[in-house]
Amino acid sequence: MIAPAFADAGEVAKFSELMDRQLAALTALCEAVEPVTDKATAEAAVPQVQAAIDDLKAVEEESKAIGQPSPEVQQALQEKLQQSGRSETVDKGLGKIAVLMGMMEPKCYGCKALEEALAKIVSIEAAPEQQ
Repeated sequence: MIAPAFADAGEVAKFSELMDRQLAALTALCEAVEPVTDKATAEAAVPQVQAAIDDLKAVEEESKAIGQPSPEVQQALQEKLQQSGRSETVDKGLGKIAVLMGMMEPKCYGCKALEEALAKIVSIEAAPEQQ
């Protein structure tokens, strides 16, 4: 990653670490829901989904504690995100979550545990690089 010359390297590193952890948790969440095609696979996905959501919530709390990045740091983080190659996996997974939660009846193939776990992500605020 090449940060803009005016972005403080220490600030970029601090927010970059959080972004990396958030992307890892989002990727894990998206990978956990990818194989869900029926109630049995939905039930099997619950532990991995919950673990990823717990990781996302931990990052959210840390993000609140350190505040928002400057516009220069946000730009550097956006460049890093574009170079990471993870956005396609995350976009695909979030699309699958949208289908599981809103575009099918019953939601999550009738797996209440998965539905309840996925419902928690709506309380997770915007990513540190988007705040």
